[in-house]
Amino acid sequence: MAACAELQIPLCAARPKEGDTLHQAAHRLLALAAATAGLPSGLALGRTPEGKPYFPDAPEFHFNLSHAAGWAVCAVAPCPVGVDLEGERPLRANVVRRFSPAEQAQLAALPPSAFFDLWVLKEAAAKCTGRCGMQGVLHGSEVTLRPLSVGVDGIGAALTPFPEAGLHLAVCAATNLPLEPELTIL
Repeated sequence: MAACAELQIPLCAARPKEGDTLHQAAHRLLALAAATAGLPSGLALGRTPEGKPYFPDAPEFHFNLSHAAGWAVCAVAPCPVGVDLEGERPLRANVVRRFSPAEQAQLAALPPSAFFDLWVLKEAAAKCTGRCGMQGVLHGSEVTLRPLSVGVDGIGAALTPFPEAGLHLAVCAATNLPLEPELTIL
């Protein structure tokens, strides 16, 4: 995985247009980001063996998508990137038990909403490294919230404030440098 030296990670978020799904809204954001980067329209999407989407004809264009709670988000970077957005909802107890003992201990000492910060960081890290799926999320990294770390060498992470209450947004990228996500709402 090539590391990036860039610190700023552009993120854009939007609600679906009337009649569209969240998936369609996410892909509309991706098309806008690709066009802004000067890529030709209509590039075919491929998937890595682990399931991470990419443009085979533009492998230097790294992106990731997420959608939840009526919002779609797209992150773009000059290196592998992962993004996750989650809305707060009731938790099943068995989810927390699947976390590492250290993660369980820090969650026990924090407000219940901290679970969602930990979760979006774990999922963004898994998506950044290409370890998609539940096993990659639960076992791919050990997250600490204070100080912020996803526990994977060469992966930087940031929690990004979202303008709607109850939503948690994280981005991870293949860099040891601090990330400065820039969120634009469209």
